[in-house]
Amino acid sequence: MNRFYDDDYFQRVVIPSLFTRSNRVEQLVLPMLDKDFFSKKNSVPPFLDGLLWKKGESTPDEGNSVFLKDYGERGVSSDGVQNLAKRVYFSAVTPELYPKYSTKVEGFFDQLLADTNAGKPLMAKYVETYWELYWNLHLGIIEDCEKQGEDITCEDDLYKGCIPPQVKEIGNSFVACLAEADVLSKNFRQNYENVREHQDCLTDWVSGAVTAMETRIHDDITNIDDEETFVYYWLKNREGAEFGNEDVTFECYHNFVALSQWGHTIYRVMEALIDDDVVKSSFDALKAQPNCGDTLGDGDTFTPLDRFVMDIFRTRSPNGGSLSSQSAGAKAAPTFGVILTTHLHKEISEDEIHWSDPGVFNPDRYIDAPTSDKIDEKLCGDNSNFNECPFPHQDFRTKDGTDTVITNNGFGTVYSKDKPVCDTAGYAPFGFGYRRCPGEQFTIEVIKQFLKTVCDRNICFTRDCNTDADDIQDIPIAPGTIIQDDICFGYNDVVNGGCQPNNPN
Repeated sequence: MNRFYDDDYFQRVVIPSLFTRSNRVEQLVLPMLDKDFFSKKNSVPPFLDGLLWKKGESTPDEGNSVFLKDYGERGVSSDGVQNLAKRVYFSAVTPELYPKYSTKVEGFFDQLLADTNAGKPLMAKYVETYWELYWNLHLGIIEDCEKQGEDITCEDDLYKGCIPPQVKEIGNSFVACLAEADVLSKNFRQNYENVREHQDCLTDWVSGAVTAMETRIHDDITNIDDEETFVYYWLKNREGAEFGNEDVTFECYHNFVALSQWGHTIYRVMEALIDDDVVKSSFDALKAQPNCGDTLGDGDTFTPLDRFVMDIFRTRSPNGGSLSSQSAGAKAAPTFGVILTTHLHKEISEDEIHWSDPGVFNPDRYIDAPTSDKIDEKLCGDNSNFNECPFPHQDFRTKDGTDTVITNNGFGTVYSKDKPVCDTAGYAPFGFGYRRCPGEQFTIEVIKQFLKTVCDRNICFTRDCNTDADDIQDIPIAPGTIIQDDICFGYNDVVNGGCQPNNPN
């Protein structure tokens, strides 16, 4: 047995955690960060590096994520468009492409909210089926290897057409580590070592699928299933060395972090529909509208359902904050250990500097809120007191057949030219300016589909589940978040009132 000080886990995880500190920023006047001080490079707490890279640190042969690169390292297109990697990432999740994925998302929620799941704690069911949706969206692979009755390992060719159990296992362990984040706990260490054990399996499986899709694209083999995956659009729209196969592979499992907010948000939505009378009243009004309020009015940028979901995100932010490292040019850069800064999304979104009613759930605030298409670069420059975006306003046209124009505004917000986003520091659940998450609109569409399924099936939520209190599980669901699986669904009884476990239809 190794001595404690020789233990790899102690050296790789415990020691770095002791020398990592995090500042918290709770106010932001503009949706911009100081580019000369805050950087995305090295913004992962070093004790988590082993979850992402087999060698325990970023190395070129293992790939990297656009979200872990400084803006100056994200490449330039052949016609001079900067921040290329982020635009390529966004090219797979634009609003124009969502109809390609909508059947998968709708089917997932139909399965989750099926009659057979009524009255049962819902989040365990969510976690049980989530990875099939995740890998279907990324790679178009939906088969479960275990259901085939084969004892399949990562070394077998058979596993390439289905999702190996190790891949689901590593996903659950990865999220569990992020949720708990206590390196001294036995549970964290077990999940961390489980991720390390199966990393080769995950990488081999994903990279094999990526290479196979790349070959089909190169050989001009038509595959409709490919055109309904994120990877297809990353491969089609990349240029040169930016977004190489190793980066595409890495991005597939770095999204373990980004997409964990789906489950977190669904849980917070169900909470609100049980406990918050204002949210319930607002949702009841949507249910009375065609298509659950997901129809644009004349002159509107967002549908009523869009606005409802946006204020859910603002008031119940599933992503606690944006992590930054101090950039290499920062004067106050530490000489020992690691100092990270967390820009807190919910606290910034609810600061009274931005809204007259910051604590009130009010979707109508977005009717007149600033949008990304109205923020030109004249606001940010030499004659302004505002920080300047680190790259100019530029258009990037996709090469995947959709001909979508991906642009940016004066704050650096990257968005589809025909589909602007709300752009003010008072709406911060997805980050700020040129650091804003490009998966924002896709995530909103996913939550909208959940709510439309709730509308269509006359569903309600309750804590009166068919489970003993002692059997309620704690479920790691997102970074820093472990929830109690204490919410289930039933059906609105319009005659007798209440939330009934049986579907009256």
